[in-house]
Amino acid sequence: MINERTIVSELARLESDAREIVSAAISGASPSVLLERAIREGALASVDQHERVLALACGKASMPMASTLMSVIGESVHAGLVTVPDDGAISGSLSPLEVMVSSHPVPDDRSEAAGRRALELAHGVREEDLLIVLLSGGASALWSVPADGLTLEHLQQSVTTLLRSGADIEEMNTVRKHISAIKGGRLAAAAAPGSVVTLMISDVAGDDPSTIGSGPTVPDSTTYADALHVLERRGGRSAYPNAVVAHLDAGARGKNEESPGPGDDVFRSTEARVIGSNADALEAAAKKASELEYETVIAPRPVTGEASDVGRRLAQQLMDTPARRPTCLIWGGESTVKVTGTGRGGRNQEMALAAVIELSGCARPAVLLSAGTDGVDGPTDAAGAVASSRTHMHAKRLGLDAAAFLANNDSNSFFEAAGGLIKTGPTQTNVMDVQIGLIGTGRTD
Repeated sequence: MINERTIVSELARLESDAREIVSAAISGASPSVLLERAIREGALASVDQHERVLALACGKASMPMASTLMSVIGESVHAGLVTVPDDGAISGSLSPLEVMVSSHPVPDDRSEAAGRRALELAHGVREEDLLIVLLSGGASALWSVPADGLTLEHLQQSVTTLLRSGADIEEMNTVRKHISAIKGGRLAAAAAPGSVVTLMISDVAGDDPSTIGSGPTVPDSTTYADALHVLERRGGRSAYPNAVVAHLDAGARGKNEESPGPGDDVFRSTEARVIGSNADALEAAAKKASELEYETVIAPRPVTGEASDVGRRLAQQLMDTPARRPTCLIWGGESTVKVTGTGRGGRNQEMALAAVIELSGCARPAVLLSAGTDGVDGPTDAAGAVASSRTHMHAKRLGLDAAAFLANNDSNSFFEAAGGLIKTGPTQTNVMDVQIGLIGTGRTD
């Protein structure tokens, strides 16, 4: 049996290593590196075949993606737009590209203005032109143009309700695509018959191009009826604005034109490519963990589901790991939180808090860290949090009831008091979340 001093020392080392590994994961999803790789592989080989090149970049990674694009083919770019979130660093001139700041995760007037400007530029694309679209996580909120008959307020109310109901990103974007004038292939329709090349950094499980940024330039296989089903599952129709329900219902009855789907002529000259994803972050994390001499395993399936349930499940998997040598388990994906309390937190902190309770029964030194690769977890200044096999005991000594904080969705307050918050600041990338589980052997040698 190892003594108390050794346990404390090993836990400190495990937490330090977990933080180093997640930092490597975020670096592995660098937008500049991912775009440079795609360009080397021929993603923009057709640039010289077009009379004019226009560029649109939108999402949390839009600034580094646009900067990289301009450093490579800047002399060929005629005009364009870069749309960044409030916390997106703007560095230097990207002329002739315009830069507009927008809102995330709930759209505001700036989101509508940016979306309308993107559509205006797309409408100016001629048949002999090329429109390059650089998309990353957050684009759905940053470009928000209401469909005819709806207002920005209708979109805001719908997004807020979906967020609080625990809707996953696919459900969110199914609704967004059917209450929007830019999503679900409609940006490509605006640019037709010009050529469109879309390069995407995926923030969704499965890397479906039609879900990334709500698929403004790719075919949409979802329908108005699908969007109505999401509303019914996530609070019921009465929880949403009457105008939104009426719009979706009219579409389901064939009164509103469906978003362009597979085989539609507007996609005749379009191409879409996912150039980076959660897998890049996980591979970088595994490389760093191996360098730190951990036996390393990447989970084969993405993390999904209610954050607290996932936290308990991952903690149990960590505790079930054989004690042959120090081991690193790596997961990636995106959980959800159905908000029922009045506290403050995010899905990663909620997951870590659930793990605090589960790991309290672990006899070996262990830590579980969960963080968003974008550096943002809910309406907080943290990217996530780290739990250890001693956090629960430490919290009890401070008079903190972990279960009560979890029930109130107050994970941020818990980790502020107990310690363990992960704060990276905005990272200018977004490939979902990463979870790092480290467990020692329990030996003193």
